[in-house]
Amino acid sequence: MNGIYLKLLLKEISAKLVGSHVEDIMRKDRMVQVLFSKNSLYVSLFPTALGLFLADRATTDYEPLKIMSDSVRSFLVKGISQHDLMPVLSIEMEKSFPKSEQVEIILTFYPEAPNFSLKTEYRQVNLFPRYVEKKPKTSIIHISEDRILHATGDGLVKEIEGIDKKL
Repeated sequence: MNGIYLKLLLKEISAKLVGSHVEDIMRKDRMVQVLFSKNSLYVSLFPTALGLFLADRATTDYEPLKIMSDSVRSFLVKGISQHDLMPVLSIEMEKSFPKSEQVEIILTFYPEAPNFSLKTEYRQVNLFPRYVEKKPKTSIIHISEDRILHATGDGLVKEIEGIDKKL
């Protein structure tokens, strides 16, 4: 999902989310469900299928993310923003009882490192490691001459370590 599509999507869903209370945050593999008082926000963080959509109902086969749910339960969504056209979405929330607190959910839709983060005044918790694990490349030292001859231009760079893109 690029920043332009995210900007257009925010225009459609912002009014429905602002003013809602967060009830729970749940996860199933790289899918995250944020339950609000009236609807659910689904976030796909699969590098090959990044996306975001709002639904009227919740799905029950997701596992609760206790560490994040406890930090945001009953918080009121004050705003949703995107800086420039970056593929990063920020959901600002606050709670005023028993003490005033502010929390931010940050959704990152970069294909190399999609993530769901919870940022408080004192810390930031990321759901996934910073970088997506990639399949290690084969070293140029360990491949046969025949494999080099039959590989395509992009295949050489993507599959073999030690091949320069500029060649």
